[in-house]
Amino acid sequence: MSLLTVLVVPYASADPIAVTEFRQQQVQLFDAQGKQPVERRDAASIQLPLEIADSLAGGFYVVKIGDQAYTVKKRTVRTNRVYELSSVCNNTVAATKAAASRGLGNGECE
Repeated sequence: MSLLTVLVVPYASADPIAVTEFRQQQVQLFDAQGKQPVERRDAASIQLPLEIADSLAGGFYVVKIGDQAYTVKKRTVRTNRVYELSSVCNNTVAATKAAASRGLGNGECE
């Protein structure tokens, strides 16, 4: 059995990556390491866009509000990051005549 899928996701802009919108009305800000909650603010009180200084492995973006560095959870914000998505699939199944291969399609990915 061979199932090959390749997904290429390059970042498509040279502009600095920034937070452009908060997904909730209240924003939980964490310390610069993304370990401890520091404070909760109204999203409307934070001026956007916020340039993203770093991306932490734990699912946080490092942003600077005023002179203070904070982290916000990636899933709670929208950014100006634009992706170009493309994929290539090769759905090949090796089976005996008595076997079934339901749901694998006919290699229609490109």
